[in-house]
Amino acid sequence: MSRLGFTRRRKAPSLTALCGALLLLAGFPGTASAAVAPDPSSNYPEQIPPVCSTAPQSAQCTQAGIVELDAARASEDQTPYQLPADFLSLSGAHQIVVLANLDRQANGLRAAPGTTAALNRAAMAGAEAWTDPVVKNPTLSWAANWAGDFPAAVWAYLTWMYDDGYPGPNVDCPTPGAHGCWGHRHDILARFSPGGTLEMGAADLNDNSYALIIAQSQQSMSVRDTYRSPARRAAP
Repeated sequence: MSRLGFTRRRKAPSLTALCGALLLLAGFPGTASAAVAPDPSSNYPEQIPPVCSTAPQSAQCTQAGIVELDAARASEDQTPYQLPADFLSLSGAHQIVVLANLDRQANGLRAAPGTTAALNRAAMAGAEAWTDPVVKNPTLSWAANWAGDFPAAVWAYLTWMYDDGYPGPNVDCPTPGAHGCWGHRHDILARFSPGGTLEMGAADLNDNSYALIIAQSQQSMSVRDTYRSPARRAAP
């Protein structure tokens, strides 16, 4: 499969979003800071197998992506992803939520209990438009990623987390140390101010266009989750 390129566009003076044959990063008007974990010393380029060309929606394609994700984690001296038993049966959107929470937990960050209808709608709007999602609620701090033209959600996620630096396909990272390097990873591992309620929104449109939003309210509040992530716990 041909390698996919990335572009990045800022919406506000803060964070990021992703596109597949494009990768886009969306900013947010809140106060989330950069990721706590150091950037990887090198990229882990995805090795998408032929089965993902012939059967992109197959369990075999997703399983191959999981193998690559675990290998990418091992390259950072981290343990394999502890995925729920039903991971393969989850939608691509919910797979992204699980993976993002596991990476947040592994880096000492709070996991989001689940997704909300409003954030899911915003994520789907981005997926449908093949561009970065936008959160219009002024009470939320947020970060968002979008990806398109990946054969399965796990491959889009792998590129956000592990193939986002130089000399990878992220065009916002044209030189080592450029401002856009690892921007998608930074969004997933964004640190939010304490005290608010953390939630996510995610979308998988036809197994071809994917979006993730991580958002936090300014104060703790009761939220009705549309999906409860099995990967969640309070960070120490």
